[in-house]
Amino acid sequence: MNRMLRLVRAGQDWRTLAAELFEGQGSWGNGAAMRVAPLGAWFADDLSKVAEQAALSAAVTHTHPDGIAAAIAVAVATAVAPESLPPRDFLDTVLQWTPPGRVHQGMRAARGLAHVSSAKIAVHELGNGRLTAGWDTVPFALWAAARNLDDFEEALGSPHKPAVTSTPPAPSSEASSPYDRASPPPGPRNAKNSRAGRGRRTEVCAAE
Repeated sequence: MNRMLRLVRAGQDWRTLAAELFEGQGSWGNGAAMRVAPLGAWFADDLSKVAEQAALSAAVTHTHPDGIAAAIAVAVATAVAPESLPPRDFLDTVLQWTPPGRVHQGMRAARGLAHVSSAKIAVHELGNGRLTAGWDTVPFALWAAARNLDDFEEALGSPHKPAVTSTPPAPSSEASSPYDRASPPPGPRNAKNSRAGRGRRTEVCAAE
């Protein structure tokens, strides 16, 4: 992608360059899906327009059908999110507008997990974005959104905050120390070990 942008700046046609990526397949990555949400919000009153504009937006850099489908799915999801639909209805709507392919298959699987609350199960079935592909990222992201449309922190998997109690915890009987027991205060011996550790890290970095 960086090479493509350099060539565009040099005057070459972005349409040709985008189509030539990855040996002529075009990119199926999740970049187009990552940037498309504002477009979905802008055209939210017309889902056909949302899908059309999302496809045009994606094709600038992601001409593979899966890259385009991923962008359409996220744009449609953004457009309908304010309606606070139940998870299955939300995912059904996205699925209806997602073109056939691996992203569509992933969204179908996400819809089948609409009743599941476990993120671990969803990740196992849908992927976690490790491949940075649209089909490996968008289905799980929209499953998480569908389950938590009214709670952004929960959608991101934030841990529950501890309950606030009216009684503060009792102070420790031991005198507090500025140093953790697992990390003794620096001294000549520890300073020497620290320098040795830095040396080892430098050697590892050099080897890499």
